[in-house]
Amino acid sequence: PKTKTMNKSGPQIRIAIDAMGGDNAPFSIVAGTVMGYRVLESSVRLMLVGSANRIKQELKNLKADDLPIEVIDAPETIDMVNGMMF
Repeated sequence: PKTKTMNKSGPQIRIAIDAMGGDNAPFSIVAGTVMGYRVLESSVRLMLVGSANRIKQELKNLKADDLPIEVIDAPETIDMVNGMMF
């Protein structure tokens, strides 16, 4: 029987992920993105957004700096203080 394969030349879903938000960021977000890539592989294009230097260091620590996960530098942040954004 024939099996369907993904058309690698077709359009991919692009997912931008805020690597700096959340608890234990950026480690936990980068680690989750790496796990997601390893499951989904070529079916999606993953982009990590945040401090490029910190994201790249986490990818290196996870031995995942060779994966085709795009890193988008976004050095500015919005901080939360007592539930209010500044």
